[in-house]
Amino acid sequence: MKLLKLWYIRNYKMLNFGIALAYISVVKERVVMGIKKSFFIYGGKIKENMLCYAKKTKLEESKQMRKRKYFKLVAVLAGLLLIGVAGVVMADSGTSTLTVTVAAVDMLTVSNALGAITLNGSAGSSALTGSDTTALLNFTHNNASPFKITAEATTNPADHDITLTVEVASGAGAKTICTAGTADGVKDVFLTIAAGTLQDKVITYGASATTATPADNYAFVITFTSVGP
Repeated sequence: MKLLKLWYIRNYKMLNFGIALAYISVVKERVVMGIKKSFFIYGGKIKENMLCYAKKTKLEESKQMRKRKYFKLVAVLAGLLLIGVAGVVMADSGTSTLTVTVAAVDMLTVSNALGAITLNGSAGSSALTGSDTTALLNFTHNNASPFKITAEATTNPADHDITLTVEVASGAGAKTICTAGTADGVKDVFLTIAAGTLQDKVITYGASATTATPADNYAFVITFTSVGP
């Protein structure tokens, strides 16, 4: 009976030990599975949190960069404004008197006739005629009132019966300044010339004579004069 009791006690202990080992093995397996499951769940969350943190960090860095650029721009503008204000504050002014005098302008030029007028006739006629259009007239004035231009044969050779006419383009028409050898005095060849210019106006000289005028060269001097108010 005593031996049976000892056997029972020993086997009971061994049975409890085996149960305990089996329980520990089950618990260990469940713990490992729980750890793996927790690692899977929390690992995903950690990864997600890390990605969110990275995005948040990148966004913050972008914000910080924009802020730095903004503050740099503000600093530059403030500097420019300060310079402008300083310039305004430091600016000074002075006055200088200048007198511009406009001179009275009254300038008239006339070119020489480039060729001579040759008076030719025809059989059975005593009339001799010819003309020249090579002389030019230029005039400028700045008077408020209009000017005019006159022409006169101031040098008239003798011993001829030449009649001489003069006409300025766009002017007052042909005017006779010498008739059959006698000068006719001053004639108006251009009227009512407002302030401004007459440029390269063609002068037409006309000459006529009769066979009573000997063959020779007869030099005339024609004087053009601007006349103001």
